[in-house]
Parts: sequence; structure tokens; C-alpha cells
Amino acid sequence: MEKTTIKTSSSPEVIIDESLGNLYIKGWERSEVTATHAPDELSVKEQEDVVYLSCRSECTVRLPYDASLHVKSAHGNLRIKRIEDPLVIGDVYGGLEIRDVADVKVDNVYGYLRAKRISGDLVVSQIKGNATVRNVQGVCLLQIVNGNADLRDIDADIRTVINGNARIKLSALSGSEYDIKVDGNLHCRITEDANVTLELASGGENIRVKTSEGVQSFRERKYTFKLGTGGVSMKLSAAGNIYVTAMGSWGENEAVEEFAPIPDDFGDQIAEQLEAQIEEQMEIMNRQLSEQFEQLSVSISKAGLSAEERDRIMERAREKSERASLKAQEKMRLAQEKLARKMEGERRRQEARASAGQRRGRKKTAFSAKHSVPQTQTDEPVSEEERLMILRMLEEKKITLEEADQLLSALEGQEG
Repeated sequence: MEKTTIKTSSSPEVIIDESLGNLYIKGWERSEVTATHAPDELSVKEQEDVVYLSCRSECTVRLPYDASLHVKSAHGNLRIKRIEDPLVIGDVYGGLEIRDVADVKVDNVYGYLRAKRISGDLVVSQIKGNATVRNVQGVCLLQIVNGNADLRDIDADIRTVINGNARIKLSALSGSEYDIKVDGNLHCRITEDANVTLELASGGENIRVKTSEGVQSFRERKYTFKLGTGGVSMKLSAAGNIYVTAMGSWGENEAVEEFAPIPDDFGDQIAEQLEAQIEEQMEIMNRQLSEQFEQLSVSISKAGLSAEERDRIMERAREKSERASLKAQEKMRLAQEKLARKMEGERRRQEARASAGQRRGRKKTAFSAKHSVPQTQTDEPVSEEERLMILRMLEEKKITLEEADQLLSALEGQEG
């Protein structure tokens, strides 16, 4: 891998015409654009604080936080983090992950969409796969989602058409218009103190509304009800069933779960913690390399070599060190992603086990004690406390990423 660095202002314009592999973009505090890429696979053009990039294979780009970014085409997965200026993205022929960014406008995503902590609007013309969206401070406009959608904590309007199933969870209704159309089933959860008028339309003629006062079911196509002053309009339409929960807070009036759930964003928490650890380890490695180069430079100077010979030796040493550093960084990144996926998979399995446990609990109440059958004790699933313990050990550098992965596999009774 090679590294190309372009000095810029603190707010350059960066245009990526085309990426033919996976593309990772992240903001930083430096006034420069750095691209890590395979040899001879990057094209660069500079013109008055505008940087044009085109990469023919996988590429990692670091750019100033305040850079203006336009990605015209990405033929692979695209991941963008920590950019404080609006993003403009054309066609993504893979998955799109965006986190900690400002306004985002996207043409087409031919894979999945994962968006989190958007400080402005999120506007996407079409998503061919599933969409998971968290914490959008502006409008969320997903014109067409061909898969399923999970939308949570959107501060302003929501307008979308979803070809699969949808789950909506809103802790506040600060927008003025909510219009959600779903071809499958729709689950919506809001707070009971919201001032909203809900217009529900179910093609399956099955509407269920749950509040602190109880559960009501309606075997009809349309039903309208109002909470509070009813000032906000919310239109929910589904070809299947509609389930609406309006509770005082997320913790009240909930059925007791058999298993303590892992938080929804636990995988993201793990990823962020591990990413911080990786960055810290890379900073330590870079400092050590700098110290080694200083010592090497002193030793070479004392050897009586010519300036040309000294430069050639230092350059070769620097190239080898950079390759080793990039290889180590990639190894840690892959381990991070593997562990984060494992954590998210366990969270989903726990949700399924909790749901199954509730169903078993309801069935057991139909039988008297004399009909009960002693249960064979089974292995306990890995608890959240055990996973948090592993995370703390990682944070304190008592174990490595590989050791954490092996420990998790051992707790789950699997091979590493």
C-alpha cells in the first residue's frame, strides 16, 4: 500500500469521481488530504484548493473536518465518518454507512444504508436493500426503500415509501409531517405525551393500538385517533398490519423480559471503543517509529556515508515501516469489525430468546402446578455483564483484539 498526501486549507473541496473498490473516508483536524491505496491505483488532480481523486481499488481517505465532499460514484462499500460540511453522494454500488456527519444527499444506494448521528437532513432517492437510521436532527426523506427499514429518533419530518416491513421509534415529534407507506407490516412507537393525530390505514384490516390504558384491536382498514392536542399529522399506511404503541416512557408498563437485553447500539458502542483503542495504538506505533528513525539517522550520519546513500537507506526504511504500519492497522480494523459483528449478532439472538421466553411464559400460565414438568438445565447464554467485562479489559489493554475474540468464542462454546 502507498500513501499520497496533498496539503490543503482547513476547508477544501474534495471530489471523488470514481472508486472501484471499498472506500473509507474519515475527517480529521489536519489541513491535508491523505489517501492510502495500492500502488499506481490512484489518480490525483489539484486546482485552487479543490482535490480530485479517482481510485481503481480499495482506498482509505482522510480529509479535514470542514471539507466539502462529493462522491460521484462508488463501486463497492462506502463508509464516511466525522465530516462537518454537507455531503453529496451519487450512486453507491454497495452498502453505505455514514456517521457523525452534517446534511446528506444521496442519489442511489444499491446495497444497505446505515446512518447514525446526522446533524442535518438525510435525503436519499432510492435504497435497494435495508435501511437503518438513527439520530437525525433534520428531515428524513427516504423516497424508496426496497427492503426493510428501522428508523429511530428522527427529530423532524419523515417521508418514505418502504417495500418491506418497517419499525419506527420516536422519542419526540418535533416535525410537522410524518408520512410513512409500507408494503409489509408497520410497527410504530411514540411517547404518550405527544401531540399528534394518527391516521392509520391497514390493507390487512388489522390495527392494534397499545397505550397505558390497555390494548385495542380494530379489524378495519382505517382508524384515526388523537393524542394530546393532536397538532402534528402522522399518516401510517401498510399493506399488512399496523401496530402502534404510545407509552409514557420507554421503560414504563413493559412486560418483564426473561433475559436482560443488550442495548440496541451495543455493537456501535463496541466499534467506537475499539476504534479509539486502534487509533491510540497507531499513535503509539507512529511515535515509536519516529524515535527509531531519529536514532537510525544519527547512526547513519556517523557511518560516513554520502548524502545520497543516507537518503536512499532512510527512504527504503521509511517505505518498509509504512507498509508494516498499514498492514498492522488493517489487521486491527478487520478484528474490530469481526468483534463488532459478533456483538451485534448476539444482541439480535438475545432479542429472539427474550421474545421466545415471553411466549413460553404465557403458555405456562395455562397449566396448573401439578402438570408442570421439571426442566433440564441448559447452558446460560453469554450475559451482557460478561461482554462489558471483556470490553473493559480491552480498554485497559489487558487483552488484545484477537484474545477478546477468542474469549467470546470460548464463552459461547464455539471454536475460535
